[in-house]
Amino acid sequence: MADLRALCSARNLSAKGRGKSKIIDRLVDHLNANEHDAELKRILRKPRPSHVRPMVVSDIVQLWKDYRVLHVALKAEVSDGQYLAPDVFAAKAREWGCRYVRTTFEEDVTPYI
Repeated sequence: MADLRALCSARNLSAKGRGKSKIIDRLVDHLNANEHDAELKRILRKPRPSHVRPMVVSDIVQLWKDYRVLHVALKAEVSDGQYLAPDVFAAKAREWGCRYVRTTFEEDVTPYI
């Protein structure tokens, strides 16, 4: 991420924004407008490393369905069917967080808890 911000700074582009994709988009726009920027062209056109797993839509859909279960459980009364005991909720929330990191990209995670 720091490398991308440095590339932006070297080209007088804003390096602000949440997420790697926003900064890459800004650099790609710059590259499209400035075809002579050979260094940027070389960096951005590198093939993706083979260890980077592509995102799978069905995994993302399931991830957010599972999040909805947690969200509903937060609002549920003890007598409701959606209620989860604190220890069960904590385990499911931890499992969801780990799955989020595996399903998306680690740099997209902003820990608040």
